Amino acid sequence: MTQLPRSALARDPLATLPGHLHRSGAGLPELRRTAAELRGDTEILRTSLRLLTDDIDALTAVANRSYTHPNGFTKIVLHLGGGYGVRLHVWYAEPPDYGADTNPHGHRWEFASWIVVGELREEIFVEADTGTRHNRFDYSRRNGRADLHRTGTAALQRVGEIARPAGTVYGRARDKVHTVSPTGRGLVVSLVLQGPTAFEPTLVYQPQERPAHEETRLTPDRLQVVLHDVQAAF
Repeated sequence: MTQLPRSALARDPLATLPGHLHRSGAGLPELRRTAAELRGDTEILRTSLRLLTDDIDALTAVANRSYTHPNGFTKIVLHLGGGYGVRLHVWYAEPPDYGADTNPHGHRWEFASWIVVGELREEIFVEADTGTRHNRFDYSRRNGRADLHRTGTAALQRVGEIARPAGTVYGRARDKVHTVSPTGRGLVVSLVLQGPTAFEPTLVYQPQERPAHEETRLTPDRLQVVLHDVQAAF
């Protein structure tokens, strides 16, 4: 099992985690084990969030790489290094006007997620001869922004639904097509450990009747508000 790096209390205990995962060559099983260790020692995350909230320079740096995601959550990129990342995903009780996750998608990287607060519903999809018709895209990132290249249409069928309550740790490979949406009326928070990005794009499907929503960058002030909300719920 990975031994999580420890720092002095005056330093962010998550800051060196991406580099640590890089040096160990962590794959999906190791990402899941590390997420489970973090779940077992919640003071690591509490300390990290407390230090970030009180540091305007760190807040500005994190805000510059964080944004509201088209799938309905706030994506906070806490740390990056060696191709690995530590992120916080936050869903509010009242979702933005573009709603919850309606875009089935894969990923360009493996990840493990610990549900810190609330509950998520994961739905799994496959392409099929019959089902709900979606526009099909190759998704990648260009200059820090989403790059969607339409490749046609596809019918999708839902083949699974999984409840992910607080305390759950789970992982996903790059090729699994899913949606993730909050359940209930309270705040939902997950901590995500991201593996190295693959060079090839991943698949994203959008309902034909629903236009895409643009990402919106966070300001340091808005990020501070979200972090206070997370700490209150945590």
